[in-house]
Amino acid sequence: MEHPRAWLVDVYDTVLSVDFGAVVREGARRVGVDPLRFMAASRAEDGGAMVSPTGMADAVPRILRRCGVDPADGLAESLLAAYPALMREHCTMHKDAVDFLHRLRAAGTPTAFVSNCAEDTRPLLADLGLDRLVDVLVLSCELRAAKPAPAIYAHALAALAALDVPAERAVMLDDQARYCQGAVEAGLSAVRIVRPAAGHDGSPDPAHPLLVGHPAHIPVVATCASLEP
Repeated sequence: MEHPRAWLVDVYDTVLSVDFGAVVREGARRVGVDPLRFMAASRAEDGGAMVSPTGMADAVPRILRRCGVDPADGLAESLLAAYPALMREHCTMHKDAVDFLHRLRAAGTPTAFVSNCAEDTRPLLADLGLDRLVDVLVLSCELRAAKPAPAIYAHALAALAALDVPAERAVMLDDQARYCQGAVEAGLSAVRIVRPAAGHDGSPDPAHPLLVGHPAHIPVVATCASLEP
């Protein structure tokens, strides 16, 4: 792989992680339903929320109905309003990834976030100050296309083309093998990040269950500290 001239960086479980289980449990508590039922109803809506600019706003009333709760009387709106604070409360930023973004910024390397996400992600990135560390935000909910669909990579590449970056010199950093493969098929290079289990020495762990069946042509790192901007 040639030295990259640009990086496309995934958000969730690459730069930050959110304990979505805790978010959902708190949501269930607020509307007075069984957490497991609320979790199942929420998962049923995940895919649609990621490819619509109003995915969460549309999904929450349906989630409540699946749980036997009438979304009227402002209940859906109050739950939606609570989600940004819950996301922030249960969010952990990965220091190695944030440091890497700072190094990319200092080097003047064009960088984009490319994320499968709902509409609560842009405000979360802004609240954390992460949006200021990249040149472009490519969010599936706004584009109406999610990784590994070719359209999301094409959109990111078009944005980078304006910064004079050819596809073959751009690298996708992601924690999901199939999203890395989608990037390769779109003409980019890719690097997969799989953080080691607790107690491991910090290098890629070939015994990690997430690496079973990993495509050999996609490099794996355990930390962004090993990446060069």
